Amino acid sequence: MNIAKMINYSNNLSGLEKTIVAIGALDVIYIAWILLSSVLNLDGALPDIWRNLQTSDVQSPLIMMSAIMLFNSSLFICGAAMLIRNKNFILLNYLHLPFRLLMGVPTLYPLFAVISWLNIELSGISILVSMLFMETFRVALVKKWQKTENV
Repeated sequence: MNIAKMINYSNNLSGLEKTIVAIGALDVIYIAWILLSSVLNLDGALPDIWRNLQTSDVQSPLIMMSAIMLFNSSLFICGAAMLIRNKNFILLNYLHLPFRLLMGVPTLYPLFAVISWLNIELSGISILVSMLFMETFRVALVKKWQKTENV
């Protein structure tokens, strides 16, 4: 797709569709970041999770790691579907809500990364409340998008 078509494509999207595409892009970028940090750095996210699972009291670290990988794969699939505005995987957005909150995977992870980079400390309750608000808002946007007609 050339630049002119991409610009025309984005001009034809409604504000809601642009938001959905942006949310999908954030999910895809998040998974790409996890994979790249894991491949390029042995202390990346996935190797670190695996080491922590092996040294903790988890009964089956391999099963737990498989569940984490399944969750991350579903985030990528859901994000890619939103990026191309495909509603076939819309149910995943609803299923992700509790897991995003439990696993600490906010939609606006770049915001938390910047806050961390700036050495701003947030209380646990403020992080939880902001994540709960963000993820509930995400689900509300997806619900609204689901009700729109396919273009």
